[in-house]
Amino acid sequence: MLKRRAIYALVVVLAIAAVPATLATRDRQDRPPFSYGPQLAPSAAPSTATVFAPPAMAPLPASLVRFGVNVMDGDVEQVRTLGLQWFILPAGDLRTAPTGTTAARLLFIGEPPSDAEMQARARRFPGTYWLIGNEPNVREQGDLSPERYARLLHHVAGVLRAADPAAKLVGPNVLNWTFICEGCPGYPEGRAWTEAMRAAYRALFSAEPPLDVWSLHAYDIDWLRLPNGDAARNVAQIEGMRSWLDSVGLRSAPLWVTEIGIHWGYPGLEIRSGVAHPTGDFDHEHAGRYLRELAGWLAANAEAARIEKWFLWVLSWKTAEPWQSQWTGISLMAGPERDAPVTPAGRLYRQLAGLP
Repeated sequence: MLKRRAIYALVVVLAIAAVPATLATRDRQDRPPFSYGPQLAPSAAPSTATVFAPPAMAPLPASLVRFGVNVMDGDVEQVRTLGLQWFILPAGDLRTAPTGTTAARLLFIGEPPSDAEMQARARRFPGTYWLIGNEPNVREQGDLSPERYARLLHHVAGVLRAADPAAKLVGPNVLNWTFICEGCPGYPEGRAWTEAMRAAYRALFSAEPPLDVWSLHAYDIDWLRLPNGDAARNVAQIEGMRSWLDSVGLRSAPLWVTEIGIHWGYPGLEIRSGVAHPTGDFDHEHAGRYLRELAGWLAANAEAARIEKWFLWVLSWKTAEPWQSQWTGISLMAGPERDAPVTPAGRLYRQLAGLP
């Protein structure tokens, strides 16, 4: 998710005046220097997100293999506790997937590991799906130009497939498609970045990017309506990438949504010393409605839109981003411990996946 993870050793400097202020009243210069963090907004009102009616989702035998989760601080055994089969592990994490589950693995943020390390990983986990880059259109994440990503993708594909011809590549994992954010500084549009990357790859190597799966992250980054989490807006991002793939001759390419979720599940926030603190209680009803609407649409449209999988952010997360006082989104487990309780959202996600 729109995140600044300690595990990735990203160094971010907070250049913020240490003056308590609310989102609605603080000065424009007194804000976290993050592409999608909250900045001055005319108002910060409770969400009035449009509630749409997705088709009723009857659990299907194949539905479970589409529902995945991202593992951050959690124990991978929690994936099996939930009954899910697919999950994504962060960069550098070489834990083996528990029996009955399958791990896709984020290979790199920004720059890849050494060739020797990539080949060692490929041999250790043959047939793995490797996520190539993480939000390369966002400076605090992958922060790669389209041409630089194209060159890295070409190199990484050769290195991985030399060690494991069955290795699968998933990318580019851009943040959103055409929607940027409301009430935040902003970042390059996912569609424009992806189009430029494909053009660069074709110009450099006279071929399509060697991706087995095309992918994006879908988030409603709206600091003017809290809690955020507009499922219809997420759907529009997914539909946008699918339509573009179809229009450029990649109709048969499968699509993964490698991150979905909400950023802020509270009705308000307050900035104190440059850090966003939640106000009010976490809105479980809103989070549940978001999950039902989005998962319902995904399950109903997966076959027609060739959406193979989607991964909720996050299993459990104790590590807040630098601009947060605490984790403020959805967690499926109440903590990172193996025996942590399943949250209400976790129970609902199980139900939506067709589990009893």
